[in-house]
Amino acid sequence: MKVRTFNKCHICKGRGFCGRSSCPVYSRFEEMFRTKEIISGIGGNFAGSSPPGVFVGHNMYPKVNVGVLSLSGSSDNAELYDSPKLWTFNRNSINDVIKFRSSLINSRFISDVKKPEKLLDVAQEVACAVKKAEIEVELEKISNPKMVLEPDLIPMGVNAVTSSIRIVSNIHIPRHIDRVVSATDMKSIEGINYLVKKGYDEYLVTKLLSIGNMGIERRLVPTRWAITATDDNIAKQLLKNINFFKDIENYEVYYGGAYGNRFALFLMPGAFEFELYEFWFPGSTWIPENSGVVFSTDYESTSGRKNYASNCGGGYYASKLPIVQMLNERKRRAKVLIVREVSAEYWCPLGVWVVREGVRKALGNKKSFSTFEEAMNYMKGLMRIKFDEVRNSSRIIHSNQRSLFDF
Repeated sequence: MKVRTFNKCHICKGRGFCGRSSCPVYSRFEEMFRTKEIISGIGGNFAGSSPPGVFVGHNMYPKVNVGVLSLSGSSDNAELYDSPKLWTFNRNSINDVIKFRSSLINSRFISDVKKPEKLLDVAQEVACAVKKAEIEVELEKISNPKMVLEPDLIPMGVNAVTSSIRIVSNIHIPRHIDRVVSATDMKSIEGINYLVKKGYDEYLVTKLLSIGNMGIERRLVPTRWAITATDDNIAKQLLKNINFFKDIENYEVYYGGAYGNRFALFLMPGAFEFELYEFWFPGSTWIPENSGVVFSTDYESTSGRKNYASNCGGGYYASKLPIVQMLNERKRRAKVLIVREVSAEYWCPLGVWVVREGVRKALGNKKSFSTFEEAMNYMKGLMRIKFDEVRNSSRIIHSNQRSLFDF
């Protein structure tokens, strides 16, 4: 096996927006674009429905592009265009997701992360909504008529520079969200914990954090950073309790996934440790058809990580969060090994939400074993890769760490 590398087009660095037939990603979804149709119908101004959705870029940091995502017309099911949970629940295909996302216009403007531009108030209000928002937009130009792909982000459609955005519908902001947004003396982590306890998911929390609606010293946070920060902070808070719970009683194996991503989860009794292996097969995102299987791995001991999991990136934190939430609900602790296999079915990157929701689906398919070897043999039967190589190299399997409760 090879360490994971990406076969990226040298023009667009693998993001698919160059339009070159040689780009290994763009050539596979070019026929699905609706962008030309959308652009021809926009003109200089348009009215449309926002799912609601917002996006904060990172390329010019601390100057960032802030965008409000919307359709170019009104829609009763606008939320479907920016909802990983709905896509997973409805079993929408990769092609469906691309079509949804290519229909959205990212009406954007430039703002400093600490010195907000005047249009930011509108974007912040849209981010607080839990139902669609009707907006009117005045555009200066279409800045990027191609669809943009990134490894950790949901695909983006047309980018357009806007001079004016106006909300033309009543936006209902739930009182719990209003409390966090209004509380200028509440730290971001306190706001995250409060909203999670009130039942709001990580997708809404990410939007509020990214658009600068949380914290004491408020600032814009690029969406890609906010996604990982939200996953990581929610998990860290839950782990403060988990290691005081009792161990799980048996060895547990879970298996399942979505969108060509399959996850095998192995849980062992003990203080929380976490390890992720990712295996990318030929034909999967940015992996050439004639390549071998490539992999990456990251790990954390009982003391947690001190630095970013750079090998697996945002997928590491996205895979850990559902596991930690499940253990917290059960009031149990465990060592956790996840093996992710990415098949050629996953030919287009959809974002780390695929990992998060795929692990959640796997958690619905549980097998329990009384011995370590029984669990290992079952895991081996689930995998396409040579699982013995994982078993021999896994730090979590060979860990000799002991908790305070062992003494």
